[in-house]
Amino acid sequence: MSDLQPVVKNDTLYCFYDLLHSPITFDSLQFLVFAEIVRKHRGFPKLMVIIGFGDGGTFRKHTEKDHVLDQDEKMWRVRHVIEPPCWSLPSCVGTWICVDRAEMIRFHSLLANDNIFPIDYAPDQPKVAFTVRQLVHLHKHNQDVKVFSAPAIAKRKIDEWCKIAKIDRPLVVLSIRYDQVHQWKNADQATFEEFQQYLLDRGFAVAVIPDTYLVTRGVIPRIKPGVSIFFQGALDFELRAALFERAFMTISKHGGPTMYNLFRHGSRFLIFQGDTVLPSTDEFTRMWDVQWGDQPPWCTEHQRIVYQEDTLQNLIDNADPILSTAPMDEAR
Repeated sequence: MSDLQPVVKNDTLYCFYDLLHSPITFDSLQFLVFAEIVRKHRGFPKLMVIIGFGDGGTFRKHTEKDHVLDQDEKMWRVRHVIEPPCWSLPSCVGTWICVDRAEMIRFHSLLANDNIFPIDYAPDQPKVAFTVRQLVHLHKHNQDVKVFSAPAIAKRKIDEWCKIAKIDRPLVVLSIRYDQVHQWKNADQATFEEFQQYLLDRGFAVAVIPDTYLVTRGVIPRIKPGVSIFFQGALDFELRAALFERAFMTISKHGGPTMYNLFRHGSRFLIFQGDTVLPSTDEFTRMWDVQWGDQPPWCTEHQRIVYQEDTLQNLIDNADPILSTAPMDEAR
């Protein structure tokens, strides 16, 4: 990261994540996927992400979360939610958090159109690129949307952690969501605790990544004996991504950071969406270009959005077909 305006280079795609019009959430993952596809299409070896604001460092005012979070909380999320995933694109060579919109406009004016993403983006005529719908469109035009890979150093640190934690069996990572802004997205804590025991009884190693909301308040989630807690993953996205990649399978309630698994090769995951469409079926289809109950078209049989509540039986029924593919000599 640099607070200084970067030097313009002809071999780099400059990607503007404009927070005046884009969310302060992990929807930015979709932006990065789109940017990487455009980088490859245009033949640039490098990519840089410019994270810009409105005048005076202002943010978008559109969704409930946009209004509920205060300025300091949003700035924290810029540094801990928006910027870190950029480094899971191997082509990323830098990020620039530019609070001064006038400075961002000056930098934009130095660039050729071909070096700019989103396509036809200009600060006074912004284009957004953060919806699953846009990636479905690219996939239908034969573009590979599975672009993420955790940095090598993060993978090395995860290998070290797994060695110390004595994780020598196929690992299932449970990403336990909990916050107070969208409580209907929260995981059922007690049910996930029961499910931990089910996984242990099946012979799997289990690691829990608690929600950042809990970790920053010092709240320890309930776990069964023999389950590891990976607190680090709640605060460091690179380590979270590397643990996802180390895992045999990941399971979560709703998306957030676990959407990372939707856009990488070799993942096995379940993301429980709940059985109630919010805000509406039409809005879901508009944002995803996928009908409620269907899967994104690039998903394999082991990569699934689950349109059910995270009851114990639903967890077991949906996980078992994937768990059964683990090498049994390792899982027991």
